[in-house]
Amino acid sequence: MASPVSTLPSQSPVAAPGSGSAAKKPFKIRAELLAPTRLAPKVQLLHHTRSLSIQVVAHQVFVLVLVCTKCFAAAGKEPPRIGVLGGGSVGTAVVMTVLANGYRPDRIALSTRQPDRVPRCESLRAPSALPMFQLVPRYYDNARLARESDVLVLCMPPAQLKSVSIQIRHALAANTKAPPLVVSALCGVTQQSLSKACGSQAVVRVQPDVAKIASRWQQDEHEESGSRSPSRAQTPAGPPPLLADLQGDPHERDRQPLPLRLATEALAPKREDVRDLVQAFSLFFRRAWSQDGSLEALTHVLFGDKTEVVMNALGQMDVEANSDKTQQEEEVRVKTPLLVSSWPAEWEQDLVELQTQLAQHALMQR
Repeated sequence: MASPVSTLPSQSPVAAPGSGSAAKKPFKIRAELLAPTRLAPKVQLLHHTRSLSIQVVAHQVFVLVLVCTKCFAAAGKEPPRIGVLGGGSVGTAVVMTVLANGYRPDRIALSTRQPDRVPRCESLRAPSALPMFQLVPRYYDNARLARESDVLVLCMPPAQLKSVSIQIRHALAANTKAPPLVVSALCGVTQQSLSKACGSQAVVRVQPDVAKIASRWQQDEHEESGSRSPSRAQTPAGPPPLLADLQGDPHERDRQPLPLRLATEALAPKREDVRDLVQAFSLFFRRAWSQDGSLEALTHVLFGDKTEVVMNALGQMDVEANSDKTQQEEEVRVKTPLLVSSWPAEWEQDLVELQTQLAQHALMQR
């Protein structure tokens, strides 16, 4: 008698892990799906607004550096030493904007937690950007940066202000008569909080007008939806590059009228902000001159030909605390306007743009 045949269901052999088509493959997203043209309008708007906002902040820092540089040049001194604290997207953009506009790399330093790492950000996309960036000294010592800088630019995340201020406060307080200028790019931190944290009154805030940047970008998109101008430096679908591809001369200027105009429009937008700006620079002015220079010379750098009208609008300003100053000020009076033998014409154009906007803000009726 024949033995019964087993009718158990047949089972397919189990594939060994990592063999053939059964192995798990890494999930990849096609690059074209991430192109800005495929992004939703709101996401695309955020993408462009963030990119342009960083450029605006970097240009705000640059025009403030120009004011400091002119004061130093008129006193016959080397350009002020610029210290950038924070090596992220904002800090790198500040460094590259200052470099691209002809500033000497040996007068700039960057303090970041990873000094050997090259940040992956839009500011370094141009082929010539990385060699320029490598010329800037980089280290991780915030106290040293504050001690060696004439202009200290805070670009770290706002949440780190408390820990960073502990490291730099002593260095900033070392010279209370002529303190370094602290320029803050920290979002949401008030002037009073900055002054208290840094222990200094020579503090200036730079903030972009995000609403204006977004509306300006949308307006440009509507105007250029029909026909795109071939002379634009970037394609409208992609974020505007911070640096043009510099060919030949590494010090060729990166002329970007839009970020510069938005930067000067957003700097010290109210009369009270202009008054605080003058107060901060009046303290910094003493680093250029061993003795107190005249307020008129400084304000001429800030307001140009409208100095007298602006100062009348701002009212009488108490700049010097130890004031038996009328006679002393006449003895130490600085030439007005400040005379600089060799001053680039491009820098003067940028200063005129700043002077025009600051005068408008100071004379604006509230």
